[in-house]
Amino acid sequence: MHETTSERGPRALAAALLTAALAWGCGGDGASEDGGPSGSSAGSTPGSGSASAAAATDAAPPPRVDPEARYDGRTLDEYAVGLDDLSPAVRLESLGNVLHFGANAFPLRDRMRRMAVEDPEDELRAGAMVALVRMEDPGAEDFLVERLRDPEAMQTERGWKTLLQVVVEDVETQRLVREARALVGGNVAHGETLLDAAGSGVPRAGALRTALAEELVRADHADATVPTLLAMLHGLELTPAERLEYVRANHARLPSPDAALSALRTLGGADAFALTLEVLEQRGAPLDRRLHEIRTFPAQGVPAAARLDAAAAFLPAPGERELQQVFAAMQAVVSGAPEEPEVAARFQAILTELAPADGGQDPGTRALALLYLCDGAAAGTMGAEALDPVFAALRDDPEEIVLGTALQELQKLAPRAPADVLGALPAHLVDTMYARPPSDPWAHAVAQGALDVLRAGLGKVDADASLTALVEAFEAHTDHPVNAVLIRWLVPQAAGLERAGWDMPTLASLVGRLQLDGGLSPAEHEWLYNSNLTQFNNVTSADIETIVAYYEPAMFAESLPAHRFLQGMRDNGASVLHHVWGKPEGETYRAFLERVGAEGPPEGRVAALWGLDFYGYRAHDASARRGAAHFEHELAGRPARVCPVVLGSPRRRMLLQPAAFLSGEPDQVFLATRRPEDDPPALGGLHGLETPLAVAFLDAHGSVLAVGRTDDPALQAGRNRTLALTHPTAAHALLHQDGAFDLSPGDSTGLDPEFLAALWTP
Repeated sequence: MHETTSERGPRALAAALLTAALAWGCGGDGASEDGGPSGSSAGSTPGSGSASAAAATDAAPPPRVDPEARYDGRTLDEYAVGLDDLSPAVRLESLGNVLHFGANAFPLRDRMRRMAVEDPEDELRAGAMVALVRMEDPGAEDFLVERLRDPEAMQTERGWKTLLQVVVEDVETQRLVREARALVGGNVAHGETLLDAAGSGVPRAGALRTALAEELVRADHADATVPTLLAMLHGLELTPAERLEYVRANHARLPSPDAALSALRTLGGADAFALTLEVLEQRGAPLDRRLHEIRTFPAQGVPAAARLDAAAAFLPAPGERELQQVFAAMQAVVSGAPEEPEVAARFQAILTELAPADGGQDPGTRALALLYLCDGAAAGTMGAEALDPVFAALRDDPEEIVLGTALQELQKLAPRAPADVLGALPAHLVDTMYARPPSDPWAHAVAQGALDVLRAGLGKVDADASLTALVEAFEAHTDHPVNAVLIRWLVPQAAGLERAGWDMPTLASLVGRLQLDGGLSPAEHEWLYNSNLTQFNNVTSADIETIVAYYEPAMFAESLPAHRFLQGMRDNGASVLHHVWGKPEGETYRAFLERVGAEGPPEGRVAALWGLDFYGYRAHDASARRGAAHFEHELAGRPARVCPVVLGSPRRRMLLQPAAFLSGEPDQVFLATRRPEDDPPALGGLHGLETPLAVAFLDAHGSVLAVGRTDDPALQAGRNRTLALTHPTAAHALLHQDGAFDLSPGDSTGLDPEFLAALWTP
């Protein structure tokens, strides 16, 4: 080494020296003339210093020395001159050169011992100890132990680290452990110093450090030592009870409980978990910190039930945020213990107890309890019965936050819940729809929400079970206002329900019956008529069985169906024959219309028979005459009273078709109209009604009507009498006057029950 003070500072030189020395190992070979290895002395090899040092004593013979040994061309004495220099850098450089002589430096033993004790620089003291080991001083181990015992041996932590590096390499381990234990007994503070120094940066100091820690645990040590001992606690030869007792007795000496909690997590087990809760309680830790420890404490050795109960101890929480934290911690415990179903059952029981509206809990608590019950059911940690409190809340809880949470969570659950939960959904949901009395302000909202849950589960929730539950519920709750909610939900998404596997004839029948329900207001009937009911009355998107199922409930109902429903039947239902004529399903639908014409209510018979009449004429099908015969039977013996009519718009004339029942001979029908200023009367046209039904009517009442061609003198003479069956005003005219009246385009049209009753009254 030829570095000088001008090239590097004293401490940098010391670091270089010690790094090199420790890298060589504390044993070494002597120097030769050319600076290479000398064969004059048997040196130690790295890693073997402990064995050699253990065997050495002051009584052992000294090593063989070559007085002519040189390093870099210079003798030992030449280098030794610098050991007494006032400059630390010079002394360090000289010491480094001496180290190269190995055992051949033994003549400087006393000088090295003196430097190891008296030099003001820790690095030089440590370097001198290295030199003693390398020169194979028989008393080196005893000297090192003596230095270790001396609290003044080093002045800095770095110096102590260097000393310990030398000691652990060259002192037999068992002796080192014994010395460490004795040392603490005599000077606790010195033991703490060595414990800190033996930490990181001192390889192979584990045995020494453990021995020091085990003694310090039982000694009255400083507060600053507590974190170190806590971190080492799990590796000390102490009983489990001693480890826990140390934590219990010393955690309060630190400003933060973190070191104690970390030690307890490392120790693990039920007792350490219990002590964790105790420490947190004593230190006044905030709720989120306590729950974090409960949630993340190592599961091994700690029953999940104990952690769940620890979290449950914070119930009821002081606020919604705190309650959310408690439930989240409990859920984490349950999720982490899938092999312990009793833990999930315990969590479910706690939530169930908090959920009822009459249980004394505030709405926020109840809502969160329902949320976590739904989460548990969706995750499969809880069974379908976990949803019982959720549906109970939908039936009777008065708070919006509770109802909104329940419905929202059920919607999230429906597409992803396990099979057993999905199987229970339809019956529960439909039951909640009708559970509240009609006067309840939340009745409609809950019903709508329950149906939205069904929609969210389309394709997952069993279609047959859903539809069956709806049908049975409707049959048990006719004339209920909620039925309006149901039909408004069913109609717009009929196509989606079909794709989800719902049986369309059954669904169509339900919709048909719902339209007759007394729970629907006139406005709702109007909405239904104006809605696009193509799923049930348009053959392009529904089969005949579905269409029949849609119309049949009204056609054979005990009470008269809604006026708008009959208008839909007249405008749409009968015209279905136009689409299916000549097809196999056409016969099915015609049979249905004939049954309506024979057995349905008067209004239904008129609508059905008109369809048979009109489309039978187009097909020249004689079976339509059977429908006409039914109508003829109804009119038998009832004299018709007629009056002139002024027609309105062309659309109005078309709306008159179903009730005109007039036929000309042989090919044209005219409806004679008369206005006061007309003389002779004008002829208005209703053509295309040369039908079996009209012929049958004329056969029965030919004496009433005079018919003929446009050039018929009888018509020109005004002898024709006319019949209109579409307006209450017409009924009034038939009964009370024999003059003309005006059926203006702005009036309502359609078959009117009062008019028919008047017509058929003698």
